[in-house]
Amino acid sequence: MKVTTIRTTWAESELKQNTHIITIGNKCIIVDAGASLEDVLNVVGDRSVEAILITHAHFDHISNIDAYEIAFGCPIYMNEHSKKFLHDPILNVSKFFVHEIIFDAENIHYIKGKETLHIAGIDVKAIYTPGHSEDSMCFLCVDNDIEDNSEQIINMVTNRQDVSNLEQTKVLFTGDTCFAKAVGTTKLKTGNPKRLIVSLNYLLKLDFTTAYTGHMRHTTKLEQQENIPTWIKHIKSQLLANNEK
Repeated sequence: MKVTTIRTTWAESELKQNTHIITIGNKCIIVDAGASLEDVLNVVGDRSVEAILITHAHFDHISNIDAYEIAFGCPIYMNEHSKKFLHDPILNVSKFFVHEIIFDAENIHYIKGKETLHIAGIDVKAIYTPGHSEDSMCFLCVDNDIEDNSEQIINMVTNRQDVSNLEQTKVLFTGDTCFAKAVGTTKLKTGNPKRLIVSLNYLLKLDFTTAYTGHMRHTTKLEQQENIPTWIKHIKSQLLANNEK
């Protein structure tokens, strides 16, 4: 599988969100729905879109989900807690960043985040990772038909080189649970720092090479072995300080 990232800038809010397109031969899987349909179609081309994976239902990650549903007619997978976010501008936080948005997509499969999906010839493990939001999920994608080239991928990502044309075997899509040098905020509605600590610790146990995040650049398992413990320590210190007030 190959991964292409479309980075979308929200002019009204200055948010920059990543929509990822996984390509497996003549098939695709889309992760999150922030990029315009036109930009996605430019990457997809004449390939078949088999599924759309939503890491969480904050508006910048689902802004074009209705357009994707009409264009591709494929299943949309998101966490069972995401359902209430779609019709609530406070929960999907559109009210605070742009304007109140309600989403109408219907071809949605609500999952718990413990399932392994088989899509387009690869295994997609859905992982429930609350903390940034109640409905946050990560997706671990594994392509067993590709020869492992983890060392090459790690070296290239570390050196900020483009790996979009290279096949990859084990890729984690983290949404806003963690980033290259940060983790997701817990200050938005349904955020929970204690749950985020649990989720971050679980990510470190997973077997992946690269991690594609909801914002900023992608990262590696090696980098996250430094990033995540640093932020867990920071979150714990904040919780302790708040308890002492």
